[in-house]
Amino acid sequence: MVPPADFRSYYGRPILKRPVWTHEIAAYLFTGGLAAGSSLLAAGGDLTGRPGLRRAGRATAMAALLVDFLRHEVAAGRMPPGSCPSRAASATSPTR
Repeated sequence: MVPPADFRSYYGRPILKRPVWTHEIAAYLFTGGLAAGSSLLAAGGDLTGRPGLRRAGRATAMAALLVDFLRHEVAAGRMPPGSCPSRAASATSPTR
């Protein structure tokens, strides 16, 4: 039988460094890729005369960009969680 492997480096240091990325980076990359892919599908739908594909691609791309923007603003502390950005632009806004 082969004995279990002992993973140690030569100098007693960890073999791999701890990752510096957090889940926010993964969410940013995912939503950016989703927006890019959806906008390419929308452009393809526009070129081939498929209005349903164009509309769905544009809506998905805009939703992904909005989610990414709001996630960034909340993470940066510029906007409290749960606040609605459209409230400041509405006609019945208390800030007007």
